[in-house]
Amino acid sequence: RTLFSAGVLPYYLHQLAQQALAAHRYEDADRLLRRAISFNDEDYRFHYDLARTRALLGENAAAQKSLERARNLAPANILLTAVNPGDLLPPSD
Repeated sequence: RTLFSAGVLPYYLHQLAQQALAAHRYEDADRLLRRAISFNDEDYRFHYDLARTRALLGENAAAQKSLERARNLAPANILLTAVNPGDLLPPSD
């Protein structure tokens, strides 16, 4: 028996990935997000954060693919306006 059900685990992994992103541990975030997606491929937030992570890793083609998947999954009232992977990056100071 596991601590997390398959329904809860991807959201836990997503939370861990968000913490990794905040700590600039992009490779860890990428791994965690891909694992979350392996459990639930239908949550646009996982794909959007994976797009952000891949953009931060300089993987622009992969970022664009993840962003397109997020756009396709997002509810109609959610607008993902980023056109280019670079738009996913926070503004530099």
